[in-house]
Amino acid sequence: MKALSTLLALLLSGNGCFAERVIFTGFDLSGTAWRGEGNPYDNGLKEVLSTVEGGDHVYGAVINERGLANGAPVIDFGIRPYSFWSDKRNEYEPAVQTKLKMQREALNNVLKSSTPSKKTEIIGFLHSAAQILNGYPAKTVKQIVIWTDGLQEGDEVDLARIVITDQQISKIIETERGAGRLPKLNGVAIWFVTSPSVESTQFTTSKLLRLEAFWRKYLQACGADLKAFSPVLVNFGGHMAMGSDAPSLRRSKSPPFNKGATMHIWPEEMELLRLNSAGDSLTLKDTFNGSIITGEKGCGKTSGSAAHLHACFLAIGAGGFVFCPKRTDARDYGRLFTRWSRDGDVITMRPAHEWTEEPINSINILEAEQKLFGHGNASATNVTTLLMKVSDLVQRQSGPGATKEAFWREYARTINHAGLTGQSEVSNKFDLKLLLKFVNELPNSLAETEDNSLYSVALMREAKAKLGDSAPYDFMLAYNFVMREWPLSPPNARSSGALTVQVMLSSLLSHPLRQLLFEKTTFDLDRVLNHGGILLLDMNVDDYPQAGIAGMILKDIISRAAQVRPQLGSVEPQFVQPVYLLVDEYPEYAIDADEKHARMARSARPRPDLHLPVNFIAQGSVSRQGKSAELARSCRIALGAPERVI
Repeated sequence: MKALSTLLALLLSGNGCFAERVIFTGFDLSGTAWRGEGNPYDNGLKEVLSTVEGGDHVYGAVINERGLANGAPVIDFGIRPYSFWSDKRNEYEPAVQTKLKMQREALNNVLKSSTPSKKTEIIGFLHSAAQILNGYPAKTVKQIVIWTDGLQEGDEVDLARIVITDQQISKIIETERGAGRLPKLNGVAIWFVTSPSVESTQFTTSKLLRLEAFWRKYLQACGADLKAFSPVLVNFGGHMAMGSDAPSLRRSKSPPFNKGATMHIWPEEMELLRLNSAGDSLTLKDTFNGSIITGEKGCGKTSGSAAHLHACFLAIGAGGFVFCPKRTDARDYGRLFTRWSRDGDVITMRPAHEWTEEPINSINILEAEQKLFGHGNASATNVTTLLMKVSDLVQRQSGPGATKEAFWREYARTINHAGLTGQSEVSNKFDLKLLLKFVNELPNSLAETEDNSLYSVALMREAKAKLGDSAPYDFMLAYNFVMREWPLSPPNARSSGALTVQVMLSSLLSHPLRQLLFEKTTFDLDRVLNHGGILLLDMNVDDYPQAGIAGMILKDIISRAAQVRPQLGSVEPQFVQPVYLLVDEYPEYAIDADEKHARMARSARPRPDLHLPVNFIAQGSVSRQGKSAELARSCRIALGAPERVI
């Protein structure tokens, strides 16, 4: 019973911020439209409510002389989408119908306690609707249905006292526009239903036609689309395509989801995969723990077990990052995306064949670092850490050498940090080409620290002059390193440290990494983190030696970005979108920092409902590693036989 109560509480607690469609209804209580007896609007409201689906939010307000001053709507409720995983149809449907019935009763109660108003502030009602509708995202379907005779009677606009000519209509609209009183209704579809309002009054055909002419021109000036001005509700089939008379596809209430569907609630106990007939299953909570799948070459790691797991995340509407280390991966994953109607969510990143060409989608990861983790400021420490991870991957792929030693690695880190610190103080942005120039033009003697033709010397002096006598300690460390420590270091130490950084930067600045990761940004990473986007890196390791570096950088950025999403601390966990990482040929992308993410993530947040991305290291069967780490509601699927298992 407790589980059932929780389920119904979630169902019946409408949450407008997640609505896919918002309907705002209005009921004319003026004396020209309503005699003060009964509820002539019940059948119309029932017809509107019959179109309501999971993900909709409905408002209802009375229309009287008070207009905008009426305050909160008398009807305000939402229905969350049906969950195939956690809901039961025989409980969900009755709960929905009960809630819809309650709204009709609410309107009845309001009418019983109301008296006919002396005026009709329809424009005030539209302002009230606009204030609420504009609080929803632009992609939300927004609709207004008004039961009224259309006779606006207010202080500024009183259609009952004028002859409604075309000239008068134009004059009213221009006056209202000049006074800033036109409600903002861009993209809103509106229906005027004149019956039963006009049935109790003496409206002529001519009067109704002139009222319709007024509202069509007035609403057009407000950016709205008057779908109908008629005695019955017509062409109102539910989810209408914006700017089109054709209804969009109805959202499926259970997987596989139709294109455009959104799963808004992801409870931890959601069953993703039934493992056997004994009832063992993989839940969403399980996927936030470390998992391993292993098997020999050709045993179906990618096409078997991983495909089943991947389909689970596609079905629930999760965002994701998918690696394509093999030439055929993009094609094979494409079939899975199509099967689960997720084609429209895919953001393909593919390098150009020639350095003169543009890649298919790209992201400037230095700008992403600044936006996501630096609060708009260029953080030399963050970017230095990222560059050292790249250095680790380059070193691991090329075999052991001098930079494997802690001393040389720290020396390379200091060089990077000094150059980036200078850039951040001078321009508040980073440029890897200038960082390479910085390394190539470091002073090799104290005498050369007086040579302003050396880029490193000029940069540090410009930054110091900008900061003045109050230069922060971190900057002075970088300044002293360039102007004194580096020139006095042994030549062998200087050459080894510089070579480490030069090799790493040359790798990043070569084609195609430069165009893919360090120039333009063509998409918003927020699509992946919060809006069901799936980033597909189509960069196979056979044709592109730098594919491992690209994958590692993006894997690291997305993993960390998932952890700093603001909604993690502001909404309940079930409303935070999961993000999965599917990493085929995992050894190509593994770095030491992966282990640190898993080990340190437990203390990232005190709440046990935030979890670490899982590592599925794929094969023929699923086996779960019991190690749990708390991090960001994301899931990592790694395929292959890695050198280390996290």
